[in-house]
Amino acid sequence: MRRFRVYLSLLLVLYGCGSEEGFDTDQIAPRGFLRVVHAIPEAPEISSSLQIQRLGTLDYGEFSTNIAVLPDINREFNLTYYDGDSVQDLLTDTLHVEIDYLVTVVIAGTMAEPQLIIIEDPSPVIEEGSEDSELLIVHASSQAPSSIDLFLTTGDDPPAEPRTQLSHFQATEKIVVPPNAAYRLRYASTGTDDILWDSGEFEIMAQTQGLLLITDHSGPGRHSGRILPLTSQNTLSFPSEELPSAARFANMMADAPDEVDFYINDQLTETGIQFQETGGFHDYASAEIITVKVTETDTPENVYLERQITLNSGNWHTITIYGPLDDARIALSLDHFRRIQNRATLSLNNYSPSLGNLNAYVVPPGENYTDLTPINLILGTSNSGILYANDYDLTITPADSQTIDSGPHPLSMPERGIYRVDITDSSGGGRPSIIVTGDDFTTPSEP
Repeated sequence: MRRFRVYLSLLLVLYGCGSEEGFDTDQIAPRGFLRVVHAIPEAPEISSSLQIQRLGTLDYGEFSTNIAVLPDINREFNLTYYDGDSVQDLLTDTLHVEIDYLVTVVIAGTMAEPQLIIIEDPSPVIEEGSEDSELLIVHASSQAPSSIDLFLTTGDDPPAEPRTQLSHFQATEKIVVPPNAAYRLRYASTGTDDILWDSGEFEIMAQTQGLLLITDHSGPGRHSGRILPLTSQNTLSFPSEELPSAARFANMMADAPDEVDFYINDQLTETGIQFQETGGFHDYASAEIITVKVTETDTPENVYLERQITLNSGNWHTITIYGPLDDARIALSLDHFRRIQNRATLSLNNYSPSLGNLNAYVVPPGENYTDLTPINLILGTSNSGILYANDYDLTITPADSQTIDSGPHPLSMPERGIYRVDITDSSGGGRPSIIVTGDDFTTPSEP
């Protein structure tokens, strides 16, 4: 484990603890503050503690509030995670928080080699009456170059001179800026003009304190990282962030002819997609609106469905046609490809019109599914969750009954896997429902 410490510039302040007349018993007890950020993409939830003080549990991309801690003494800082069987130690180190300081600890690196980026801030509160805002940018990405130039501009100004340079596992000094509704943040590999990430236009409101985390990106694109804004009450965001999208197309229409074709914006994109088959991913622009048309293969005049769909910036999508032939429907689901140690990511999708709304029970083999709370899936919707890597049984029932419609279906889900289950009608239509397994259930999936 390596530790990287950043000291923000400060003015020396002397504190008096008493006077000749005696000690002030009404004086507020000294304290410091600690904030923890989870920035290891492959890690599950991480729990932290400072000596016996529990600081909470964070998932990737989450951060704690500013937690009051006992200052001016060395205390043991511990990180642990649960592997499905027992609590495992990830890292132990010593932290020292000065009086009235805010210490931010960014947990970065990998599970095998975790890194701590420690940022010590002697003035975590913006002065009263000031309109200025403060940004602090931390480089915790393994995808982005080890050294980057950061460009912060307003309006249509080009990224001419970098505002600052930042190295791997380091943080900038505080960047103080006035409020403005037209900021734009970009970064490139140091010494080049090849922009690797672009925030698009965004607003910095008065008295915003923003922690910006350069982290890995598991969505479509060049995989050069991205910046996540971590601020309380969502006071800073990138609504115009420019990240590409991608989509694939699936046929879960049980009573359709053997094959269907998908047209995107009147261009033939996938041909000959059979029932229960899913095609490969296609790249699209950020947040693009596309027109999806599904026809019988080699008979383009026989149109089953035509719809407009808006893709989400920076995400993988699956666009699925399902339902009876005379009432074809389309569903959009998001796919997640962040691989997590000791965990499995499972996506369940309901495309069974004969069953309608349903309950799905995912239980360890041999356990009684009726004792557990089901996953409720409305027709045409999806549910994605993270489970402990293990073997499970999947049982499907109607939403208003515990009578089995199909299952139990055995599911083997090793760690770091991405797993997809589409629940659809039997071939030709009707019940019982069947499951169609995809992604890592069939072949290792890496879009």
